[in-house]
Amino acid sequence: MNQAELAAAVATAVAAAMAKQPGRKTKKAKGEAPKRQKLTDEQKAANARINADVAEMLFKEAGFENCEAHVTIKTYDKWVESGRRVRKGEKSIRTPKGVALFHLSQTDEIAKAN
Repeated sequence: MNQAELAAAVATAVAAAMAKQPGRKTKKAKGEAPKRQKLTDEQKAANARINADVAEMLFKEAGFENCEAHVTIKTYDKWVESGRRVRKGEKSIRTPKGVALFHLSQTDEIAKAN
């Protein structure tokens, strides 16, 4: 087997091995858009409820009380919008999707300017 044949055999074997790996994305031609189906409103609502349930479960496991998504559990920016600020040094709890969340007990009211 010469060098060109060996290189072709290695390339074929590598391509076959890569195709068998789960979660691997194959290269797409330039300009080819990914084919994703848009979620219906019902699917979006179901996903939101699942995410809220996961967040509530994570905070309860961490020892927080009165855990309610969008009320006592919010992101940093949502707390600021609500007129509260996360205390310095407080640690977030990250959801499996990587969203950093804080509990009401980790925040203080933002002082109003006169």
